[in-house]
Amino acid sequence: MSLEVQALFDQHRSWFETDKKVWQPTELQVVYLIFNKATGENRRDTGCGSCRRAVVNKVKKMYLQYAK
Repeated sequence: MSLEVQALFDQHRSWFETDKKVWQPTELQVVYLIFNKATGENRRDTGCGSCRRAVVNKVKKMYLQYAK
């Protein structure tokens, strides 16, 4: 995991430590940025709820591994 991703996790720790149900557009931008930096993909938020949920869940799992 890159230092940039670690810094983003540290900066937005509270988002991933709680069971957040509603994500604001600016928060989703950060989640997608973390996802893309960590995986090397170039996904964009298309508005698809299922796609958003998958990305958020993947980033949460990454955070839990990082927090250990």
